[in-house]
Amino acid sequence: MRQENKFSDIFKSPMTLGMLVLGIALVLGVPYWALQTLPGINNPVTGEAPVPQGDPNAGINFQELGTLPDELAQSAAVILSQEEGVMPEPLLGLPEPGGFGLVYPVRETIDTIQPALSWTLFAPGPYKIVLKDKAGDIVASAQNIPNIAWVLPKKLNPGGTYSWQVTAANNESQDAAFVVMSTEDVAELQRARKDFPQSHLALGLLAEHFGLLSTAEREYQALAREFPNAEAPARLLANVTALRD
Repeated sequence: MRQENKFSDIFKSPMTLGMLVLGIALVLGVPYWALQTLPGINNPVTGEAPVPQGDPNAGINFQELGTLPDELAQSAAVILSQEEGVMPEPLLGLPEPGGFGLVYPVRETIDTIQPALSWTLFAPGPYKIVLKDKAGDIVASAQNIPNIAWVLPKKLNPGGTYSWQVTAANNESQDAAFVVMSTEDVAELQRARKDFPQSHLALGLLAEHFGLLSTAEREYQALAREFPNAEAPARLLANVTALRD
């Protein structure tokens, strides 16, 4: 009877009952929380996977992008938020490359008016190369090139669109198109390179904005090496690589 009165007294006292409930919650809750957060260990009671903890992009300074000019800052934010790569606006009118034998430039923007064109040994040489403008007029050409690179002998027009074709000795040919940056865009990019000399994030996003896919890929590779466990660099690199394939 005395034991029964003790249990009865517990349930009659709100304070005592509250302490009892809190004690039970702590006994059950602490192990559950710990098992939820231990890396790589599923909760043996519920089978639930551990909850990811922390910032997936810790250490990356995204705030610096806010100092870009408004248009560039908005474009950088859009690129940064995309789950999959989207072809930059300057490249939307370019045709798909014909084949996979050309290396550079292939459906991208270039920031020089006298580029070196390069290709692979897709077929035996020597090679013939022809460069045309948007109207289809021949701008430059050469024959019997023994190497897999050729520096244009003349300067191209800033803002112009061009296509080039390489033909091997067996008449197999490969072709691609590219855009030359306008003078204004080159100046904008040069200012950004002065303002963000060490930021692979900012320079990569700006390069992608202008369609400089090869440059963007290099910047994202450097960013991924700097932050090997971060989510954003890996995603940006995968997206721009897919655009180049």
